[in-house]
Amino acid sequence: MKLKVFQYYQQLCGWDLPIKKKVKILGELMTNAYDDHWRVVGVTQEALNVFKQHEFKKVSRMGINRGHICDRNDTLTFMLENPFDNVWDWWNYFYSRDRTILMTSTENMSHKESKVYDVPEGLFHTSGFAWKHGKDEIKFLSELCN
Repeated sequence: MKLKVFQYYQQLCGWDLPIKKKVKILGELMTNAYDDHWRVVGVTQEALNVFKQHEFKKVSRMGINRGHICDRNDTLTFMLENPFDNVWDWWNYFYSRDRTILMTSTENMSHKESKVYDVPEGLFHTSGFAWKHGKDEIKFLSELCN
């Protein structure tokens, strides 16, 4: 799959379109390139406080979202303006920058997050534009809070 997506990316780099449109296309392509895009690697103290108010469950409109550590637009723009010719360099660059932190909406908008705790691999898997939140995630958050 990565090789096919890389080939699409290489074609896109050569298209005569404004960079903004190419970034949008590449964003869609990369979002569908692998199952766990926008992977969660951290959670802020403020988000943990909100989770605690909801018994560490995910509740609709609780004001927590995934904030990218590296600006996604910057990542995609760089990839298009500096075309990669090696699939592994391309993939490693993108994958290393496609990391998110669970934070409050206020933290995400202000780009000022409270203390960040590491999240082990295997938790908060991607589900559309959200994340999966089950027993393992609840246990992790409650143990982190204690």
